[in-house]
Amino acid sequence: MKKLVSFILVCVISCSLVLTGCGDDTSKETTNKIGEFDKTRVITDKGVFCNNENGFLKFYDYNSHKSAFLCNKPDCNHTDEKECYAYTNEEIFGVYNDKIYIFDTDFKLSVRNLDGSNYSKLMTYCKKYNSSSDSSALPFNCFAINNKLYVEYYAKVLDSKTGNEKKKAILSCINLEDNTEKIISEKDNSQYGFISILDNYLYFVDYSSNTKDGNITNEYKTDLILKKMNLKDNSISGIYKDKLINFYFFKYFDDTIYFYKNDDPANELYSMSLKNPKPKKTEYVVTYKDKRGNIVHDCKDYKLKLEKNNKITSLPIKNEDLLAGFDGEANKDGFLFLSTKDNIKCENGTVNEGEYFYMTKDDFYNGKSNYYKVE
Repeated sequence: MKKLVSFILVCVISCSLVLTGCGDDTSKETTNKIGEFDKTRVITDKGVFCNNENGFLKFYDYNSHKSAFLCNKPDCNHTDEKECYAYTNEEIFGVYNDKIYIFDTDFKLSVRNLDGSNYSKLMTYCKKYNSSSDSSALPFNCFAINNKLYVEYYAKVLDSKTGNEKKKAILSCINLEDNTEKIISEKDNSQYGFISILDNYLYFVDYSSNTKDGNITNEYKTDLILKKMNLKDNSISGIYKDKLINFYFFKYFDDTIYFYKNDDPANELYSMSLKNPKPKKTEYVVTYKDKRGNIVHDCKDYKLKLEKNNKITSLPIKNEDLLAGFDGEANKDGFLFLSTKDNIKCENGTVNEGEYFYMTKDDFYNGKSNYYKVE
């Protein structure tokens, strides 16, 4: 099931990162900004918060190209799990209102300052399922807005009589003002996939299982419905489902989703605005756009290209391994990449498969190989 969630590629909202430097905002404007959660890294306009392989949080600064542990404890060597402020046993974490919120593996929601200090546990999350020995619920995704966390859980419930395990999709809301949680929707043998918050609606996809045990054996053939939830009253409505063929969600960017049918992205690729959900057949998936053109993913040859003035050309940079790992905008000056191979040489070290690196937009468009390891 977790494989499915990895396909829900949420576009990074550059204004969602409420870090230092936002002092001119009013408190209302700050709380209305969107905070996004992730398993390994959270992108901000100042840098990237990362959880390294040993469970210690670090912050990579775009300007200095240096990383630091989120620990201000004097003389700490950042290796002791019990002593270092940077250590966390998180499931997912995010940055919101100048705080780091963490869903821990012990079913606790915790909070700490951006430097790792003042750690405290707020509550047991999804208590209905995580306070029983016969059930558990783990968070897969979360958006923060208006002092609330909207959380997507995947729960397992054991039937003590039959010994069978039931799987559930859960959508809930945590109120950060009083640390209470309300389950909004739960559905057997399904999974939700958050897409974005737009115009006071939370958009998500709803996968339904096509097996009796609740698993999805073929994600291209399962039922999938695009839905939205009104954040004012938590009402949920379906906004798109193909009448004949189930579709497969592929990408979200700039208020538009991309999906394909018949397990055929090369010939059955569609785009659809969330505001006006009418599918249009397309050839390319737009992954980024600026004054220099649109960076598009060509599903016919799986390469990234540049679209400008209705013409498609190759990108100036020639490293195909680099292009395959394009992750999108990091800040106004640079891009992030997820390495698809080992031993990519960077200015500050070596990046291996599954690790991130940063480069400026100028270097990218001018074909220069100046990479900086994010660690």
